[in-house]
Amino acid sequence: MTFDADRSASAPRPVPERRRSPVAVTAIVVGITIVVTIAFANVWTEWQWFSQVGYSEVWRTQWVARLVTFVIFGSIAAAAVWLTLWIARRVRPERGGRPALDRYRDQVRPLERAVMWIAPAFIGFIAGVVMSSKWPSLLAWLNSTSFGTADPQFGLDASF
Repeated sequence: MTFDADRSASAPRPVPERRRSPVAVTAIVVGITIVVTIAFANVWTEWQWFSQVGYSEVWRTQWVARLVTFVIFGSIAAAAVWLTLWIARRVRPERGGRPALDRYRDQVRPLERAVMWIAPAFIGFIAGVVMSSKWPSLLAWLNSTSFGTADPQFGLDASF
């Protein structure tokens, strides 16, 4: 008689549920609260200052430009990454014939769905943050006006 034989005859033992550490949950909540509070304090202080000097419309324009730039360029980057991953998944070779490749594919398969959404979202967020910092150049380009003077080198308007 072995111990393995006795275990197979009895009912399977339930898998204990994984519990989150209260310290980790508290640390995450406190960290998020601190970040949100600092961000809110910065935005509120800016809003109060611009309102006090009578330029609240400038503040609104600045934040709308940042938000729109973030959304547009973040969406473009996320769509490009998602499309690239989608095409790569569609054109990959079929299974069979190469056991080493098949083993790697079997290991990666559970992560495919998560990577198809998390990677584009992360890259889109980074691209949106980077491009939203360029809002002054974007607004200068969108609101450009002609100077009426030609550049002697290229013959273009000096505002170019």
